[in-house]
Amino acid sequence: MRKPLKKTVSAFLAAAAAVSALAVNSSALKLCIGGKCYEIPLQSGNCINLTVPCFRWYSPAAKPETGTASPGAVIQTGGETSSEGEAAEVLAIVNSERENAGLPLLTMSAQLSELAAIRAKEIVELFSHTRPDGTSCFSVFGEKGVTYRYAGENIAYGQTSAAAVMKAWMGSSGHRANILGKNFRKIGIACHIVNGRKYWVQIFSD
Repeated sequence: MRKPLKKTVSAFLAAAAAVSALAVNSSALKLCIGGKCYEIPLQSGNCINLTVPCFRWYSPAAKPETGTASPGAVIQTGGETSSEGEAAEVLAIVNSERENAGLPLLTMSAQLSELAAIRAKEIVELFSHTRPDGTSCFSVFGEKGVTYRYAGENIAYGQTSAAAVMKAWMGSSGHRANILGKNFRKIGIACHIVNGRKYWVQIFSD
């Protein structure tokens, strides 16, 4: 008997000690575990939004990096800067969560927003905390001459609004830890849209 889709997906994720790749399209969910790839057919009409703190989607030529990333307002549409409204909404939700946790509120940083905009474009090519050139996501700080003692990154794609992506991030322990990071004081936020799909990035620092 064929197992229901949700149970099949859950079984794969529960068994994966280290998932090296995870991808989804309209017809199938693909997982690569320990060098072996699996494909789970999706029924028509199913929709899976992915939020990734440590799962990595990478092209065959790219090398995945072991481990997870430790853990401003730029909205881009088709590569062009657009409304900052969604970034402001993300910030408002972030600070609401921090206030509820008794933590200092974060301020939007133009520098970090520039870094987030760079990373938002990069995760279209390589959805990972490893950059397309094989370096850590945090190498973007040095590239732009931005110093930090503590830094974090959250990435996601597929969510259609600030509220949706924040709900996904807050439902993930790794992302939540960054949003509620006690050492963070600044944040940069970017959303890059390609073919109607949104790619979201938050970058945090002290």
